[in-house]
Amino acid sequence: MLLFYLALARAPLGVVISLQFLGPLAIALFDSRRAIDLLWASLAGLGVWSIVGVTSAAAGQDRLGLLFGLGAAACWAGYILFGRLASRDYGRSAPALGLTIAALAVLPFGWAEAGAGLFSAEILPLALLVALTATAIPLSLELYALPRLPPRVFAVFTSLEPAFGVLFGFLMLNERLSPGQLAGVGAVVLAAAGSAWTSRTSKAA
Repeated sequence: MLLFYLALARAPLGVVISLQFLGPLAIALFDSRRAIDLLWASLAGLGVWSIVGVTSAAAGQDRLGLLFGLGAAACWAGYILFGRLASRDYGRSAPALGLTIAALAVLPFGWAEAGAGLFSAEILPLALLVALTATAIPLSLELYALPRLPPRVFAVFTSLEPAFGVLFGFLMLNERLSPGQLAGVGAVVLAAAGSAWTSRTSKAA
């Protein structure tokens, strides 16, 4: 998340989301030997690019921002792989342990940026709300799901995040979707559903 926000400060949102998605997409592509899984992963990648790549093609790109985005992608891929191990070994304690370690790891960066203002009583309630909705609750749910899903299936399911972002942007911010973006949302949903369905079928067989 730290690399993601650093990338957002230097590169367009669409570019950063596209780069970050390379992490779970790589897991979906390389953690399977079945052609059908490669098809779903490719379809999801095409859908996400249709959603965010259409508007970012002509946008200015900061090289450092792109590097931060690629770093976020690598961390996301590692999170999918190692999160399964952490959830299996530590169970329900994994989110609390992970968030504690993460908070200590990023504290020096926050202190360097804001100093003592980082603990200002005025921003602590908002910071707590952001921490809960953007990290604590999603991380807890993901760590619950990780040991119960194959890595490739979880990776393709994460591709729904940009689609939900587009949906809430339309519902809450009145952001209009182009036909290409609507097609991208449909492709992502189809890829996620197809991956889950074929994975269940293969297990039953």
